[in-house]
Amino acid sequence: MGKYYQSPFLFGGKLGMYKTLYKAPILKKYLPITKKFTYKNLIEMTKKYSTVYIKPQKSSKGRGIYRIKPLKNKYECRSTKRTKTFKKLLHLYQYIVNKSKKKKKRIIQQGIALDQVKGRPYDIRALVQKKPNGKWVFTGMNSRVGKKNKIVTNLSRGGQINLVGDLFKKLGIPRSEQRRRYKELKRTALNTAKFLSFKKPNIHVLGIDFAYDKKGNLWILEINSRPQYRMLKKVAPSMYKRMRKYARNYRKVQE
Repeated sequence: MGKYYQSPFLFGGKLGMYKTLYKAPILKKYLPITKKFTYKNLIEMTKKYSTVYIKPQKSSKGRGIYRIKPLKNKYECRSTKRTKTFKKLLHLYQYIVNKSKKKKKRIIQQGIALDQVKGRPYDIRALVQKKPNGKWVFTGMNSRVGKKNKIVTNLSRGGQINLVGDLFKKLGIPRSEQRRRYKELKRTALNTAKFLSFKKPNIHVLGIDFAYDKKGNLWILEINSRPQYRMLKKVAPSMYKRMRKYARNYRKVQE
């Protein structure tokens, strides 16, 4: 049935993943517009959107991310460490290009006005896993709430883990809307896994990062093919055990 190991960067990274998912009519409505990071695309995207993000093609844990905001007569460029402003977009572009000696490939992505809980942005990580018989199952999800004034929600950047039920309570979302969102997240996660595994059958687990914007629209921010869930051991032990069980069962069949 193939090897258990899978690459952390499926389909050639973030841009390749975007192009693959965009081919699925049922999924493309959830995708922020994503393009190769070039000066031409930077001009186009900053004219079209109030916020854009620059991300490395292949990275994790919030490394190398920049948030760009066009302001009056200048551009704000914010990273996880500092904020700089530029009068000319070309100078901003050159600044980012020169930040890496290895000339890393990057993407530029439409910024989403993320919903917030008590002034802090959050996203939702859904985990889907494949049974030995090939069937995909939804095994759990959690939320990550970022620190105030941070541009990412990653735990490694000061974010905090929350159970989704607790998050929805903090947001004051009515029960009926909570149920609708649970169903929407589960359905979209499974649809994503089924579509991607049709392209690459050896995929056996996916961590799908979702976010809701301030209007309540759902977005797919990123997909991780080697997601970590150890942090759930204390927060949600039953969920953690379930995820471990599916991973062990799949591994036994593959080895």
